[in-house]
Amino acid sequence: MLGPVRAWRGAEPLNTGSSQQRALLVALLLREGRTATAAELIDALWGEDPPSQALAAAAGARPRRWPCTRTPGASELRRSIDLLWSVKDIVGSGNFRQYQDAAAAAQRAAREARDAQAEGRACAALTAVHLTAGNLREADAEAQRALALAVAIDDPVTSAWVPYDRGVIALQERRYTEADRCLREALSRFREDENPFGVASALCQLSHVEASLGNVRSAVALAEEAIERLGSEAATLALAESRYALGLALSAAGQIPEALEQLDQALGIYQECAQALGEGMAHHRRAEIHLGAGRPAQAAAEAEQALAVLGRVGGARRRADVLVVLGDAMEERGESARARTCWTEALAVYEEVSGTEGYELRDRLNARLGGRAADREAGHLTET
Repeated sequence: MLGPVRAWRGAEPLNTGSSQQRALLVALLLREGRTATAAELIDALWGEDPPSQALAAAAGARPRRWPCTRTPGASELRRSIDLLWSVKDIVGSGNFRQYQDAAAAAQRAAREARDAQAEGRACAALTAVHLTAGNLREADAEAQRALALAVAIDDPVTSAWVPYDRGVIALQERRYTEADRCLREALSRFREDENPFGVASALCQLSHVEASLGNVRSAVALAEEAIERLGSEAATLALAESRYALGLALSAAGQIPEALEQLDQALGIYQECAQALGEGMAHHRRAEIHLGAGRPAQAAAEAEQALAVLGRVGGARRRADVLVVLGDAMEERGESARARTCWTEALAVYEEVSGTEGYELRDRLNARLGGRAADREAGHLTET
């Protein structure tokens, strides 16, 4: 856009706020309804010289009111929640407390106003927060509430994204049949809406489902289709997720150099978009690949980087998963004491994991810890 930012309602000029607020408005308008990442908003407001608290300042730059965004019949509450929804990817930055507080306040206000559309979208925003934090039970509760509201009023936004979120939750809980069903429903709705970012996101998650089930060829094809769907799009978060999915699928196919290359490209985009969760998970997956390829030193280095990033986002469960990889790498390097420390820390987290998965996780770690104890005892008896 060239020249000053101006807006009118009919012949009436409207106040679009300060220069910073106008820059934020332009950034959102240029997205044409697509999600804006934290990095994109920060770049729009400050360019190459952002302040140290840029993320919080970007959130504060939103004015209480933008008259130019008013649409017939839309309430102030709905506009606020829609703006909150448009920047939901900010939760992956690691500084999501403000966002969570704002979404919770919006949810309460929508409930008091008995506005089902606004409440449903606020529930969907809170689902994103809980997913990022690894709180799957809370995420599922918000998603179910959002879905009930979406069905009641036939809201096209939540009707597409809530099945997607429920599919992601089911995938993380290893309920693969339900994950596949939810994600395919979301994919169908995204295609109906001609939403390339939604389509790519659903394809990525379906790729993860197929890889988890051992259907490697299908997993690779789905991830490649996601990248193709995005076409010539720049380094967006959706492209990072697509390359991340392709990296995991290629790893499952035994194509290690190609897998590491895709994860490296994803890592670069995550860093550019200030997405700490994605950055940490990319390091985690690279650590797993290096460990499987017999490179414990590289695996340990990647795992250390993952822990440094996931220390502020992602939740205890994700950090525990990384600790297991780091412990295994330390063990292969002959650093048994440090390996035991990592496994013990992870085991404390896994004690809270319920169901079959929890038993399996604890059994595997107890076997590691028990094996080391048995080895030490055997060595002691030999010496005596």
